[in-house]
Amino acid sequence: MFNRWLILYFSLSLVSVRAEDIGSIGDALEIGNPCGNYIITVERLIGGPPDRENYWDGTVHLQNHKNLTEAVVTLQLAAPATVIVDEKDGILHTQSNPYNITFFKTKDDTFNAKFHVRALNGEVFPHLKGLLLNGVDICPNLQEGSPAAEQDEAENPIAENSPDGTNCGRIAKGISFDDIWFISVYYINDNTTTFKCGGVYIAPKHVLTTGNCVTNNGLPIDPDNLRVQVSFLKDHVHARNYSVDFIRIHEKFNHLNGTNDIAIMQISLIEDIDKIVPPVCLWNGVGGSEKAAVTANLQLVTRNQHSEEVTKTDVSIVSSYDCQQESESITPSTLCGEFQDNLEICSENNGGGLFVRKNDVTFLRGLLSVNGYQEESKNCESRNRNIFVDVGKYVDWIRDNTQ
Repeated sequence: MFNRWLILYFSLSLVSVRAEDIGSIGDALEIGNPCGNYIITVERLIGGPPDRENYWDGTVHLQNHKNLTEAVVTLQLAAPATVIVDEKDGILHTQSNPYNITFFKTKDDTFNAKFHVRALNGEVFPHLKGLLLNGVDICPNLQEGSPAAEQDEAENPIAENSPDGTNCGRIAKGISFDDIWFISVYYINDNTTTFKCGGVYIAPKHVLTTGNCVTNNGLPIDPDNLRVQVSFLKDHVHARNYSVDFIRIHEKFNHLNGTNDIAIMQISLIEDIDKIVPPVCLWNGVGGSEKAAVTANLQLVTRNQHSEEVTKTDVSIVSSYDCQQESESITPSTLCGEFQDNLEICSENNGGGLFVRKNDVTFLRGLLSVNGYQEESKNCESRNRNIFVDVGKYVDWIRDNTQ
């Protein structure tokens, strides 16, 4: 958070702190960039009496969106508040959380997207919890709270997806982070076994993948026709094969546009899989400043004539609008990931895991979502961005279906 908040004292001294924790220190202007991509800046005057500190002013910067015919901004706040918009700039449509504002175009064909947020008496401070533009998340890396609070959450990832107390996200002694392993899903048909897609081990007996991974043309695949293989990236001697007991596909999954592209497989355990690979921790939905890539963050499988090869690449999470040219399947439950170099993205790359490494704990941030290709097709596209399922938006659904 230190890199996103700046307090300008009128005595010209500089410091960075959490808004809610500031005491009476004299007049100062606090300026924030909570999304980390300068899509929105917020500011307020602090150091005075409470009635002068219980507000903030926001500006959504839409200079790069002049092609929009309208700009509907949705503010998701931490508490009820009074939101005020100048009538010459726009119209506030809702008086309760979340708050929808339609901003008008100005003479120079842009938007003056400014607003004022004031806390209600007796309520907690209404800091920003989410920001959407025309229904699309434009703040995927929202940072809120203090650095100490973020540290505490990362040190206790077990609560996110370990209902039975199994630890998650910590690599066994002697295994480097470069050795993170991949869950491979194979399709069996007429005694022929082919690689289908990827997945991630998230809880005892459970593998998380995409809906497109476990369906053919939108129809669920019989679990008897699937096998799951767990193997270290660099050591296929440790590969283990497991049958699939049943598949749970999100009830609102749409295979045509990739909406709610998420599914869970329960696998049959012949031995203790935790001795081979601990489950990864689920991202808890709290944004962060981290670039969503370290050595093995995005795992993709590419085919050659004799085998499949797992490759790894760095990915940065960027504004969802940056993915509009690559896909129309952008929703509040997706992320846009940008690759360092163009990648050949194929249908079998579905379910590739996007990981964040934080305080020696590994979190699953997203799943690569590829839709629009015909089943069994070898169609591939060279892309520098792609859509990911935002795992943090499905934590409750995952918990309900892994217990």
